[in-house]
Amino acid sequence: MNRLLSLMFKRRGYDADYYESICQCNHPDPAHIDEMCALLKKYHDDGTQIALLTDFDMDGLMSGVVGYAGMKELGFNVVLAYPDVTTSYGINAAEIDSIKKQYPEASVLVTGDVGVTAYDGIARARELGMDVLVTDHHVPKEKRVDANVIVDPQYEDDPAYEGICGAHVLYLVLRHYARHYTSDPEFTCSQIDRLRVFAGFGTISDRMPVLYENRQLIKDALAICRTIYNIGITDHFESIPGCEMYRRAFIGLHIVLTAFASKIGNTLYEDFIEFYAAPTFNSVKRLNGSVETAYSVFFSSLDDARKSMNVLMKMNKERKECVERAYSHIHSTHSPYEPFLYVVDTTPGLCGLLAQKLCEESGYPTVVVIKKDQGYEGSGRSPEWYPFLKYANGQPGWEAAGHEGAFGISFKDDSALEAYVSYMTKDVEEKKASLEVSPQPDLIISSLDDGDVGIDLDMLIDYLAELEEYHPFGPGFEKPRIVLRFNSMQARWSFFGGQKHVQAKLHGGLDLKSFNQGDYFNGCINPGLLPEVTEVEGDLVLNTFKGITTLQFIGKLPYPPKGVIEIHSYD
Repeated sequence: MNRLLSLMFKRRGYDADYYESICQCNHPDPAHIDEMCALLKKYHDDGTQIALLTDFDMDGLMSGVVGYAGMKELGFNVVLAYPDVTTSYGINAAEIDSIKKQYPEASVLVTGDVGVTAYDGIARARELGMDVLVTDHHVPKEKRVDANVIVDPQYEDDPAYEGICGAHVLYLVLRHYARHYTSDPEFTCSQIDRLRVFAGFGTISDRMPVLYENRQLIKDALAICRTIYNIGITDHFESIPGCEMYRRAFIGLHIVLTAFASKIGNTLYEDFIEFYAAPTFNSVKRLNGSVETAYSVFFSSLDDARKSMNVLMKMNKERKECVERAYSHIHSTHSPYEPFLYVVDTTPGLCGLLAQKLCEESGYPTVVVIKKDQGYEGSGRSPEWYPFLKYANGQPGWEAAGHEGAFGISFKDDSALEAYVSYMTKDVEEKKASLEVSPQPDLIISSLDDGDVGIDLDMLIDYLAELEEYHPFGPGFEKPRIVLRFNSMQARWSFFGGQKHVQAKLHGGLDLKSFNQGDYFNGCINPGLLPEVTEVEGDLVLNTFKGITTLQFIGKLPYPPKGVIEIHSYD
């Protein structure tokens, strides 16, 4: 193992067997999966119409793509219902009424990435005579919903790996069906297996741990993406066997990938899904858009699919602008509850993104809410050291649901807000006091002879080459935490991208790129006014532009200190 990579493993406390252990895929399928598939077989043979209803975030949408394309390919009489993004998480009775009005023949409801706590919605479906099959991965409550069968690995004593996403759960159900309930299991399993690419998108977007089955799933998903990205859309469409809706799903995938061609470049890693694809599709829920637009990318004609992707790209741009405006407003307005809670006046779907930015800024669990007719509703984000649902849920006055690090939350009234902040102030300090010292960087690159390695291009390039073998990175196996340290006066500073971005060229051939920080310097950079030593945390990458490959460090400058902005220019 490369010396620098070995150092990373040592600092994290990984022994020789750790990496091998997290690559094992030996968990069984979730409980009740065969019971669900037996019912599906009956519906299949009877021609019963099934309505598929999913959540409306990226994992939910990918559950819809897996479920609709997969069930169509398996010969089911299935329709795809569109969830209402203007409602909070879950399924309500009004949605069920809407589905029955649109699809009066549908007598079965199958859910994806939702349903395990949807008491009212599922009760309404049962009242209307529908069978209900729930596939989900969220934490259930003590009371079970009134479904015919529930497949959710989060239930106590379920033997499956509990860290899989909603799309992954539905994929496992369909694969089990293909293996045990079809006449040609070898072919149908291969067809369903191809759909795991979408479960990979759901896994990354929902920030599931990149451990065990998830590691292989993400690797497979990225391999499928690379194949489809490099093959012409018409040729690939014709080469994939299967029904029309099944093949259209992969045309949609090609459209998604090519829409981000400038971001993918020569590589296609998990961060493409996390930072580009997922936020774009999540813009639908952020801005109260139409889920039909998102599904149109995967299940419409080629022209309509491309038009829908363009709509999503524009919506994502608008989403970024809305977040920046709301974020600036928060910082220009005093909040009596900061840093734990902020009350804002914005689109409900933006609360989670604002909470994420504020959480990253403070390092504390952060909730952003909007005042409703009764109480408050919003979203929260929490750092890994503070699993929110474990530590802060179930208190009188507020209720949260979702994941430990990302969740929806509601408060009964103003007094509940004050009680919450009082609780968090005390509990967070107690939990933080019990933490070990913050982990040191995995690697320190320094031109000051005080790091793990200097600016040694050969060694750093070898390190990156071997690091390739250890993708994917994410929760549970985070990407390397790298710090770059250098003398500010010995770097050559300049702007690029107009004056939007900042770069520093270091002796030895390493370039620091700091995006979207040009405003810090008001058009002029005077290194003499910077701290003597610049220290940046970020990512080491090889970048090829116009046939020239350079080693770059991408990170955020810890500026601006007082006095940095001056009228003097340095170039």
